[in-house]
Amino acid sequence: MEKLGILGGMGPESTLEYYKKIVYQYEKRMGRQVFPNLNIESIDIFAMLALCQQKRYEELTKMLVGGIDKLAQAGATVGLMAANTPHIVFDQVQKQSPIPLISILTATLSQIKQHHQTTVGLLGTDFTMKQGFFEKPFLENQIKVVLPTDQDIPKVNHFIVNELEQGIIKESTKQYLKKVVGNMIATSRIEGLILGCTEIPLILSQADFKITVYDTTQIHVNRAVDYLMK
Repeated sequence: MEKLGILGGMGPESTLEYYKKIVYQYEKRMGRQVFPNLNIESIDIFAMLALCQQKRYEELTKMLVGGIDKLAQAGATVGLMAANTPHIVFDQVQKQSPIPLISILTATLSQIKQHHQTTVGLLGTDFTMKQGFFEKPFLENQIKVVLPTDQDIPKVNHFIVNELEQGIIKESTKQYLKKVVGNMIATSRIEGLILGCTEIPLILSQADFKITVYDTTQIHVNRAVDYLMK
């Protein structure tokens, strides 16, 4: 039987969402009262973000692999990192990981390709939006990724780090984020929107927009449950 290892804490709110979504979707798809076998290793999001901002990628990789090693030691046969930002070193982490890992980028790209869309917007931390690692696989598949304006990027990041990561949900923040997306729709004609931070689905959803919304948390969860259903 497969056992899923979740490298969480990046941040706590989305880790809770991963856990709830995985166990209940698994139960529903199994059609009976049963929960999947899984374990969670929580790391310090602030230490992780500091390494990202300072571009200390070898240390970041070591931190993430250390967490995954603990998951494997606890019996996990497959793992995932419950956040978008640390995927900047996904390839390096996968090479050193003792277990296969499920990529949030690969899963999201697959979903967008199924909708045959060629221009999508991206919301995430400033690191995710500005470092290019998220855009690269999309550009390789002829999908353009549109970002908020240079003025909006730091504001979006502020709300993620100082509100959503802390479980703080404000209507004023939601309206601001909707305005940012509205600008991308008006100026760049985006066909879809990637919620590229696992906390953003706490405040935005498909119900808020007419364009297709790609909830990376839900997409990642779906791929994890697919694996567990093997």
